[in-house]
Formats: sequence, structure tokens, C-alpha cells
Amino acid sequence: MELKKILLVDDSQPFNFLTRLVLTQNGVNCKIDEALNGKTALDYINKSAECPDIILLDINMPVMDGFEFLAEFKKLSKCANTRIYILTSSN
Repeated sequence: MELKKILLVDDSQPFNFLTRLVLTQNGVNCKIDEALNGKTALDYINKSAECPDIILLDINMPVMDGFEFLAEFKKLSKCANTRIYILTSSN
């Protein structure tokens, strides 16, 4: 599967920077966008013509956390093929 778009959903800008760096240094050649909370991510997805292929999701974020994001994301039928991976430092 060729990736066209990855969405990083994490409130840590250093984490987003490092994730983007690791992805690109390991040959991932696609658009990588980021959202600093779940609400911003949902707004981004709703405005985008194309869903991300992969979402890397943090759980603990301000405004809308990862669990709240997942509940709302399930309601979006247009992104049924998006794969979501939860990345968190929480126990």
C-alpha cells in the first residue's frame, strides 16, 4: 500500500518533530500533517478532501483526548479505511 498522507495527533510538538524525522529518515515519502489535539484533528479531517491513510494518536491531550477523538472518528463514514495507531507514554 502506498501511503499518501499520515496525520500525527499529539500535543507534544517535540514528539511530532521527532516522529516526522524518524518517518522520513526511514523512507516514508508522503504528506505528514499534525494536529495538537483531537478537536483540531477532526476539523482537519472534515475539511480535507482525502482522509489520512494512517493516524498516529496520543491519548492524553487538551481540548479533546484520544478516546474522545476515537468516539467521534467512528462516526465518519468517509474514513473507513484509515488505520489508527495509538502512541502514548501513559500507563
